[in-house]
Amino acid sequence: MRPPDSAPFAFAVVILAAGASSRMGRPKMLLPWGETTVLGCLVAQWQQTGARQITVVVAANDSGITNELDRIGFPREQRITNPDPARGMFSSIQAAARWHGWWSTPKRSAWRVDSFQRSASATRTSSLDLA
Repeated sequence: MRPPDSAPFAFAVVILAAGASSRMGRPKMLLPWGETTVLGCLVAQWQQTGARQITVVVAANDSGITNELDRIGFPREQRITNPDPARGMFSSIQAAARWHGWWSTPKRSAWRVDSFQRSASATRTSSLDLA
């Protein structure tokens, strides 16, 4: 992934993968999904959609998610570490907002956060205006 020189519409993606999935008993993002995992599928879908930058928020020392990102060839420099994911999902959003690796910094940012929830067809979406 490289920043394109010019595009009529550019957007970045944050995939939240730092959760413990405590109710499920194993990481949701590592569940099998077709030929890959849920995480692999999400990354591939956003790549196919043309996202300018794709990032993944990972819990510090989460070897399972890190190994899966390595397996699918996801760049290490596009991984955001959440040092304290026990504080909840919003702590991952805060980690992404504080991250210094964004390719551009618009004056106003609209954030769309997709979080895999409960079943394959359930997606929860929140929009935050961080201006």
